[in-house]
Amino acid sequence: MGAFGFTLEFSIYLFAAVFVVAIVLLALKKLGGERLVHLFRFSVFVFVGIWGFWGLFFEIVPQEAE
Repeated sequence: MGAFGFTLEFSIYLFAAVFVVAIVLLALKKLGGERLVHLFRFSVFVFVGIWGFWGLFFEIVPQEAE
């Protein structure tokens, strides 16, 4: 899988964790609808940022022969 796959898997779990926390906070009435949208937007932005960074990193840096 390599580091790229591990990072994508980790960021998906992180995104899912943010989703669960947001739903719990919404259920407890501690997070409004607008703030919920901002939280989801931020978590998607971070996921895409991590994915893009590692994608570019592994395209630019030459890979070692396995």
